[in-house]
Amino acid sequence: MLNTDLAVEPRAARETHRSIALSAVAEEAAELAAEAYGEDTLILSLGCGDGAVLEALARRLSRLGRSATIFGVETDGALLERAEASLRPWLGEHEIVLRAEEPGAYAGASVAIVDFTTDPTGWAARAETLARVRAGLEPGGLLLLSDGQASWHQLVEGVESAGFEAAEPVIKVRGLLMLAARRR
Repeated sequence: MLNTDLAVEPRAARETHRSIALSAVAEEAAELAAEAYGEDTLILSLGCGDGAVLEALARRLSRLGRSATIFGVETDGALLERAEASLRPWLGEHEIVLRAEEPGAYAGASVAIVDFTTDPTGWAARAETLARVRAGLEPGGLLLLSDGQASWHQLVEGVESAGFEAAEPVIKVRGLLMLAARRR
């Protein structure tokens, strides 16, 4: 007889580890974004998922007595609905716009949070996305880039070829990398 508890336990442990890693990424990204956010600019989040990073950011900015304009894009309808629900309590303090489709261009952003962790495209498509993000970032603007598939070297090479100056890793957790970079 198969003991299903044993079959489920490793998966549950992996999901718990992933949840903790994603929570750490959300809090770290929120802290860095809050520090870099310039008044009268935009916070852009591509691949905002369930809104965990944006919710952490909204909470952190509210604690600092600051309001923000946040624009998030998520193509997965179910995740977009979860993001809308998690961000609803912050609508009175922040201007938050969530969309299922990317607009053609961005302008006036001081922070861009880009999540490639589940993006199946290669670096050619990612380079196009990063070029659009760079064009919309103010000089010196902060890029926070997450990826679950690329190596650290690939991330650094990718952002530097797109016109950013890569910094040290923000988070290096098994299967997940986040780096911070500044627009040149």
